[in-house]
Amino acid sequence: MRNKFALLFTLAFLSVSLLSFSNPNCTDIVWYQFIGGKPDISYVHAAERVAKTWGFTMHYEFGSCGDTAKDQELANACFEKNKESLPCLEEKYGENWQDKFWEEVKIEQDKSTY
Repeated sequence: MRNKFALLFTLAFLSVSLLSFSNPNCTDIVWYQFIGGKPDISYVHAAERVAKTWGFTMHYEFGSCGDTAKDQELANACFEKNKESLPCLEEKYGENWQDKFWEEVKIEQDKSTY
């Protein structure tokens, strides 16, 4: 499940980085994530906390355990919405901001699990 999520995220980011965006002021940034299947709620909550400290909002769309048409629709909707947010996040936090963000999420999750 995480590999599928990582692949979807990577494709979304690479595609979005080539497109223009409609939030030139980069205010009220919302990063949309699709999760298919049963989510790791501690990871979701850790990501939401880290995003808040970084100054943006995480919004999750949850799919089913199967690869359904509705799942694809939700994933595509997240992709479209992120055309605005991902360039802002890269501008604000740098080229490799995702790596730093997910590292911090993992640390936050580890703190909350022990």
